[in-house]
Amino acid sequence: MAASPRDARLSVGNPASDFDARFLASGPSGRCVIRLPVPRRVELTVGKQVLRLSTTAPDEHLMELVALVEEKLALTGGAQRPNAAEAAMVVALALADELVAERGRRSQVESRARETVIAAIARVDEALQHVEVP
Repeated sequence: MAASPRDARLSVGNPASDFDARFLASGPSGRCVIRLPVPRRVELTVGKQVLRLSTTAPDEHLMELVALVEEKLALTGGAQRPNAAEAAMVVALALADELVAERGRRSQVESRARETVIAAIARVDEALQHVEVP
C-alpha cells in the first residue's frame, strides 16, 4: 500500500528547513513516494506577544529561535518599548545587522579558501611538469 503524500512525520533533517522530504521505497515496484511533514499549529510567546502559527519545524528549533529573539529584545531594550511593532523592528534591525556582518565574514572565508585551492592547484601543476612519464 502506497503512503499518503501528506504522511505525518517529524522533521529530523536540517531544522532550519520547513521542507524536509523523505524518499522511501514503496513495495516491490521500487517506486518512490515523497512524504512531507504535516504542518502543526504552535503557540509561541516572544516578549509579551503570543504568536500562533503553523509549522513543520521541530520544537527545539522553535525554542532556539525564540531564545535568540528574546536575547535581542533584552540587548536592544526592545522589551521595555510599549509598542510591540517598534520592539519587533528594533530586533529585526539588530538581526539584519548580524546577518550582513556574517555574510561579509563568509565571503572573506570563501575568498581565502578559493585562493588557497587555486594556489595548491598551481603547485601541483608545476610539480607535474617536472615529472617524467616512462
